Amino acid sequence: MKKMFKSSQPIKNCLLVEYNTQKDLALSFCRVEEYYEGNPKVNGKYLILEEFLDQFMDKNGKINYFEYWTGFNIPGNAFTQWFRQNSSDKTRWETELAEEVSKKLDMSKPYYVIGGKKGDMNVIDHEIAHALYYMNVDYKSTMVEVIYQFYKQHRKEYSKVVKKLKKMGYGENVIKDEVQAYMSTSTTKELVEKFDLDIKSTKAIRAEFRKVLSGYNTHKKKS
Repeated sequence: MKKMFKSSQPIKNCLLVEYNTQKDLALSFCRVEEYYEGNPKVNGKYLILEEFLDQFMDKNGKINYFEYWTGFNIPGNAFTQWFRQNSSDKTRWETELAEEVSKKLDMSKPYYVIGGKKGDMNVIDHEIAHALYYMNVDYKSTMVEVIYQFYKQHRKEYSKVVKKLKKMGYGENVIKDEVQAYMSTSTTKELVEKFDLDIKSTKAIRAEFRKVLSGYNTHKKKS
């Protein structure tokens, strides 16, 4: 059987898993991702597959989750916690992901797992931004300062971004991390469509977010 993904380490002890299809990507990450950064109804909770479907299916039987979410990121502590629970409940997608992580990373040290579709560089950069925020102290401290400047200088725009992130289903525990990842990797079109951001007034602060990520993200330079 053809392997559904390829893996690499864009950052030491951070596994980037690039899938051939959106289906395999979403089925591999969906439950562990919601355990880590889902809304208050699911955050930190182990959902059996039936509960996951009930949570994300609308009254007409539709689930847009599997096509909407194109990138995933999980810090090692959350990944380990989730996979240690109810081992008999894991799908073959989840099992293959766990086996790849255990084979490629040192799980006794801080680690990170990110996923996207092969060649989707905007999404992959977004997920690398999350990994850097968790794995690199200097990157995080610099980004925290830029986030503060964004809040201080553009409170209305900052509030719009935070409000939309919460509406999208992100938990309170990851809001600042999501702010830096979206602001450093999204196109102007995406920022307008997703957050209704005032592009003109935020030009300088957006450039600062991108500058910080560019200085630490060596993935493109290696590719």
